[in-house]
Amino acid sequence: LNGFRVWKLDKNGNILLTLGDGIEGFQTGTVSFDEVRFSLISCIKCGKDGNLYLVDSGNFAVRMINPYEKTVTTIVGTGKPGYSGDGGPAKLAKLGRGDYHISFYEGPWYLSVDDKCNIYIADTGNNVVRKVERKSNIITTIAGRHKVDRTKHLIVGETDPMNMNLPYLISVEYYKNRLYVSDWRGDLAILRPIK
Repeated sequence: LNGFRVWKLDKNGNILLTLGDGIEGFQTGTVSFDEVRFSLISCIKCGKDGNLYLVDSGNFAVRMINPYEKTVTTIVGTGKPGYSGDGGPAKLAKLGRGDYHISFYEGPWYLSVDDKCNIYIADTGNNVVRKVERKSNIITTIAGRHKVDRTKHLIVGETDPMNMNLPYLISVEYYKNRLYVSDWRGDLAILRPIK
């Protein structure tokens, strides 16, 4: 309820494990399954490393669930909204806005994980796609403009990903060295190749 918990279910829908106690919260660093708290989880993906990656949208963060060590680690974000950190450690970056006109749309909303466990984040509140390089844990903006025109759609034939107008960015999906970026109005852009 309210995006404060993660459940693991068996094939019949029986609950095997619950993360979060149902109370909204946030922790930086790494905490155990018993301690973890979330706020408005909007997306969960499995990486090839066996870890789960989730958007903790209400906390303006991305977190990693390690099922082997039974821990949850905040890997992107400080828990505070903003647009900063490009070129530096992802855990010090700020995602989302915190002053958006639709409250549930303020933070990051979606993520995708590629074959090397690099993370692509739909930083919805900031109208950009950001990449976290797994080996270095450095975050960069790879598509979109922070300042957008909400009255305009994507321009057909736009070749500069940094000039994409993404005022209603909702998802980013990695598949076979391409990144599919969409907004809730139906606009879709395909970025290729992703390096």
